[in-house]
Amino acid sequence: MLFFKSPHPGFSEIFNPRELKARQWTYDVLNGYTNLHSQSIASAYKSEDHDIYIDLRLNELQKVGFQEVEVFDADYLSYWHADINPDGRNLMGKDFTSEQLHDVFTKILNDDVQAALHRFFLSEFAVIFFYAFSTADAVGDPSFRWHMDAGPSSHLKMLIYMNDDHDGHTDFIDCAASAQLQKAGYNCHSIEARLPDLCDFAADYGVDFTSVVKRPKAGNGLIFSPTEVLHKGVAPSYGTRQVIQLGIVPNLDPWTVFFEKHHELLEKNINGFPQYKHWIW
Repeated sequence: MLFFKSPHPGFSEIFNPRELKARQWTYDVLNGYTNLHSQSIASAYKSEDHDIYIDLRLNELQKVGFQEVEVFDADYLSYWHADINPDGRNLMGKDFTSEQLHDVFTKILNDDVQAALHRFFLSEFAVIFFYAFSTADAVGDPSFRWHMDAGPSSHLKMLIYMNDDHDGHTDFIDCAASAQLQKAGYNCHSIEARLPDLCDFAADYGVDFTSVVKRPKAGNGLIFSPTEVLHKGVAPSYGTRQVIQLGIVPNLDPWTVFFEKHHELLEKNINGFPQYKHWIW
């Protein structure tokens, strides 16, 4: 069935799963990200260090689609708030120098984080976008309603919380329940039709799920698979949530090589994927 309506009262949006598949095809096939992942895995397997990509023990990221990690220590947080963002403002559109970005990426992509990314992708990886921002409320922001992201099938997002003086958080539904809700038609519609609460929708289709609240302390981050896991931000009722977001994709070379070639793509602090793969690889 290609088109259907939810029985949920007051929610008459027509779902179109074909549109979701077409959107995914644009990234995976037209922009070449699926081919990139295949090549990256093959390259990693042939490398002398191929053992670092293979670990049969499943971690939390692989089991449920999201994982909390430790990133910044107190010293770096102090530096960030003193020198980079002393006013706690939204940094969207602020230009960063390559030195600033290399410093922050080196600290974010510590040994534990790199191990988790290697195990997920079975290859090397690259940071494809960087975005530093803050939120004080959810007015007009669709990311504060349940959704999966557009983007390549094989990509990860990372959110690093930079301050504690707020009660904002990020909520997740594990990948198994997310797949059931997607099969029922959720996430196959317009951004405007996203729901802040999925309880009634899930009940209509007999889907059991539990939302998981993740409220990392300052300096900790969340890695998650945004095309496989339903998630939403929850705006703070007090204070301002300051966050750094990274978009991460599989790559043939280590992230440092990609950064050296293409750091100008990241310095503009813009959220989203480059439109055409052949511009950058």
